[in-house]
This record gives sequence, C-alpha cells and structure tokens, in this order.
Amino acid sequence: MTKRYSIGQTDFECWGSLWKACPSDPEVDAEEWVTFVARIQEQFRARYENFPDEFYFWCDFSGDRTLDLKIAKPTVLTARLLSDLQKYLQIYGHKMWRIRIPIYFKPNDPHRVIVVYSHALDILPLRQVSVPVPISVPVSGSKVK
Repeated sequence: MTKRYSIGQTDFECWGSLWKACPSDPEVDAEEWVTFVARIQEQFRARYENFPDEFYFWCDFSGDRTLDLKIAKPTVLTARLLSDLQKYLQIYGHKMWRIRIPIYFKPNDPHRVIVVYSHALDILPLRQVSVPVPISVPVSGSKVK
C-alpha cells in the first residue's frame, strides 16, 4: 500500500495526510524522529529557561517530519522564538522538517496555526483572524497623538 503525501507548504485541509517537503524525501522512521525530537528539545532547553514549562514539543510520532509546538503561555510566542525554530530547521532539518504551532482561541478552530519551515514562516494574515482588536479610547482630558 502506497502512502499519500501532501508536498511542500500545505493548507490546513491537507493535514489529515502525511507530509513531505518534496517528493524525493525518504520516509521518516521512528528512530530518526525520536533523535530529532531529543536534539531539538535539548537545544531549546539550553536556550530558553521557560522550556518546557511555557512551551514544549508534542512528542507523538506522526509518520512524517512534522513537530507540533504547544504554547502554554502566549507571551513566549515571539519573533525570536520563531527565528530560532527556523534556524534550527535550516541547520539540522535537512529542509525536510516543519514545526506547527497551534494558536487556537476556540476549541477545534483549525485556521489559527503558524507553520515554520526551513525556508518560510506560514502565518495567517491578521485580517483573517476574528479576534477582537482592542480599541484605544482617550480618557477625558488626555490627548491622542
């Protein structure tokens, strides 16, 4: 039986299938997956004092080269973290790995996910996110610049 893979940058609808960065990527085995997870955890434990308390990698072998990063405290999701994830993939991911970061505001809300690839960050445009935007209202006597 041949497995079907989604290739390259994917839409959420493709996440039910296995994933490859390109068709010629070899299939991942459990040993490669466990080794990659152990090394990335070691790297982020050394670089971030709040790892794994405030963010951590979800460690279930999915059958492809995708890791999920769970965010327990939203303030850890910074440009530095995204940059460090991407740099790690560029150096150690052999252009075959990706990291998904669910940023759900409601249960089962599938369209709020950041995907980090070695060559790109896939971030949902803010105009598509239906989160209320706080509006600054001047307090009487104050001036808005």
